Amino acid sequence: MSGDPEFVVLKYSAWLDTEKYESKILGAIVRYFLRPTNDYVPEEPLAYNVTVNGKPRDFDEGKLTNYISDKTTTTSSNTLQSIAGFTWKGRTEDSAHLQGRLIRWKRLQQITQEYWPRLKKDKAVCKTVPSWISILNAWPPCLVVGIMIAEDVELDFSGSQTRDFDEEMEVPIKTQHSQIFALELRKITTPFIRRTLELNKSGPKVDPGRLAEHGKETEEDHVLPTVDELEIEGFTNEEYDEM
Repeated sequence: MSGDPEFVVLKYSAWLDTEKYESKILGAIVRYFLRPTNDYVPEEPLAYNVTVNGKPRDFDEGKLTNYISDKTTTTSSNTLQSIAGFTWKGRTEDSAHLQGRLIRWKRLQQITQEYWPRLKKDKAVCKTVPSWISILNAWPPCLVVGIMIAEDVELDFSGSQTRDFDEEMEVPIKTQHSQIFALELRKITTPFIRRTLELNKSGPKVDPGRLAEHGKETEEDHVLPTVDELEIEGFTNEEYDEM
């Protein structure tokens, strides 16, 4: 992993309305990070983003004005490198359609020592998140520690009047609005899951049968971890490549 913040670009159909979700997704635990609004807790995660004195903690924030996608660039990751200090993972090709007046970011600070211990005491987190943890999951739940937002976005799909997504919806060629298009994530794991995955040396997308054999765990006898066992860590480069 590099030392730069690493943002996962979402598929366009999973981009989030900023006004509706900025305060709900930043700092939340999402069950499916590629579809973050499907399941997430708690409803007001930023209530835990406070200093040791109980005052609201500042975010790490920044912006890039007059962002315009370079259509001559062969890969969108080169375009996004104009935002210095960040690296990009996931559906980077979808970001090639971004054109707008402003891209901004907001990131939590003091995550490991302050924010995460407080969040684990939330009643909804204690009740829900342990049931999301299993070595049989294709991907782990994640803590959203940063968001990337495009303001006054104009989408350009190179002459197409509409574009299909997941064979379920059509999106007009151009719309103007504010959307969260990328997330900075920490995966949620346990010491047991980490040891099991290290034995297999094949990242999160491994055969469940082999995991169960090594870890002596199946869906029937899966024992839920306690909330105190939950830990956060970054994704490896190999895991990012699987996204």
